[in-house]
Amino acid sequence: IKFFLPKIEEFPLEVGGFIPFHPTTGLGAINLNIIYLRAVGGFLEIICLHELVHHFLWRLGISPNLLWIHEGLANYIAIEIVSKLGYQEVANAFSRQLRIIASSLGGNLGFVQNWPLGYGDIRHYAVAYHIFYELGSRYGNLSFYKRVFDLVRVSKINTDFDFIECLSEVASEDLDFQFKEWGFTVKTSPEEIMLKNLPMPIDVKVFLKALLSKFYSELPKSYIFAVLYLLPASLIIYTIYI
Repeated sequence: IKFFLPKIEEFPLEVGGFIPFHPTTGLGAINLNIIYLRAVGGFLEIICLHELVHHFLWRLGISPNLLWIHEGLANYIAIEIVSKLGYQEVANAFSRQLRIIASSLGGNLGFVQNWPLGYGDIRHYAVAYHIFYELGSRYGNLSFYKRVFDLVRVSKINTDFDFIECLSEVASEDLDFQFKEWGFTVKTSPEEIMLKNLPMPIDVKVFLKALLSKFYSELPKSYIFAVLYLLPASLIIYTIYI
């Protein structure tokens, strides 16, 4: 962790902290604004935890390019933990502020899906937080996200579609419709369509999805290799349901 003193022109931005990112080396050290040492108790803790969550998500395999996921979860987890540490007043005030801003946008939240690195105003942060606050409130708060992270750990998150699928699996509910209501573009792959309504353990479904994904990727190039992936997938489905 490093402390920095903001320049005069940076004061209006109210940057509490940041982590430098390089495509080859990944996330750097956590940098904290030294001015916030004088902030109300609990606020610096939110900033520290927020930046720490970025490192956690990076290690899980979630790219910082998926900025709405990173920033939304960083704020949500930081606020929840700080509240449990005894700073409920600060945590509740920050949460309420972000939710008021998000609610003022009238449900049009999908713009965060194209949130580029190095850009963003308070609306982006508010909407990203609001999404994870709403889902957490419905499905079990931090315990829900713990199960999501357990699934992410054995999955491959290349796009926000992959992450939304993990959320759906753990929620035992198709969240595509909810994200569409929020204005997101949701893409469903052929293997997801095949497996979406089949009740089975999550780890089995993840394995089947990988097999079927290989089948669809090999199909245009080689029928023989494609069938090699389809046969075990079909056998597993047959064993479970027949």
